Amino acid sequence: MIITIDLDTLALALAHNKVEKKFTDLNIEYTINNYDEFRSFNYTKQAQKDFDKYYKYFYNIIIENQKK
Repeated sequence: MIITIDLDTLALALAHNKVEKKFTDLNIEYTINNYDEFRSFNYTKQAQKDFDKYYKYFYNIIIENQKK
């Protein structure tokens, strides 16, 4: 059985986990709750910067490993 995962989704999940761990360890709130939508949130400015950095990092690693 072969399981395929979209690389964007994988990079997104890895980046979110990294941001969540970092800010939780520092005991800093990293989300802004958005009650207009069901269970939705936005990142704070610093968390968004970190998320973008980690997303690009993980995305590039996944692409490089796909080519091998």
